[in-house]
Amino acid sequence: MMVTTCDTVREKRVKNPRKFFSPSGSSQPLPSNYLIFISDTVSYSIVGRSSIKKINGKKATLVLNKKTFTGEIICS
Repeated sequence: MMVTTCDTVREKRVKNPRKFFSPSGSSQPLPSNYLIFISDTVSYSIVGRSSIKKINGKKATLVLNKKTFTGEIICS
């Protein structure tokens, strides 16, 4: 019977320091609701932030009832 030993040298695990969240600058948090005028339906709607897919200046692309609309942000 033949016995062999294998010596392996392992390196110690590198511990990275914790990264703490700190917002850059003093930006305002995004509002949770928006008042939007939708020209396709000629109506105003109060829309939650989760329904808005994209914001470009005063224009917003949103999804309501699985339909995509583009509207103008009146108030946030």
